[in-house]
Amino acid sequence: LIAHTRWATTGDIKIRNAHPFSFREIVGAHNGIVYNHQQLNRIYKRDCSVDSMHLFRHLEDGFDLEDIEGYGAVEYVRLSDPESIYLGRFCGGELAIAEVPDLGLVWSSTEENLWYALEWACLDRDAWTYRIDEGIVYQAKQGELTQTEQRLGVSERNGTSLTWEDYKDSLPGNYCDCCLRDCDCSWVDYVPSGGATLPCTACERSCRCWPYSDGDKVF
Repeated sequence: LIAHTRWATTGDIKIRNAHPFSFREIVGAHNGIVYNHQQLNRIYKRDCSVDSMHLFRHLEDGFDLEDIEGYGAVEYVRLSDPESIYLGRFCGGELAIAEVPDLGLVWSSTEENLWYALEWACLDRDAWTYRIDEGIVYQAKQGELTQTEQRLGVSERNGTSLTWEDYKDSLPGNYCDCCLRDCDCSWVDYVPSGGATLPCTACERSCRCWPYSDGDKVF
């Protein structure tokens, strides 16, 4: 069973954009962000409305993940092997997996959330967690967790993935460089200090929010 609560960063809030995503061979969910979403759409001539979709399109097409810039954790199923669920984390993403006697494997985005759920369900007494190394794909099948030879070679953000070219079709206003959402940050606060990072009104993180004016970038 795969369940996912989405915090929408890229793409409208609607059923089509909800995880897990279903393609020809792969059904999967991603907790995290793909920073170079628009670049990947252009390079691979895709129309992915949600940044996370690129991870599963790459996996399905057999592409290396190194040209994807992002972080997070994934869970996915290959329809040719429906009894296996594949799990992994990359670039600082969090993933916690526990084994519960007589029940099997359960997992969550964080160990804190995982133990909270197990305690609430009275399943925490004999449960224990696995060490999940970054970049490794794990296979969960019939209550057992094993490492595979597959790797999640996603690249960390290189600082150039988000450009004006990416957002030239955006509506007038400001755009958060961190959560990729429209925000109400004032570009006047940024320009005098050379684009300083300030708490964004959309996500409350310290971001570099790009200003727009009638479709043109303001410097």
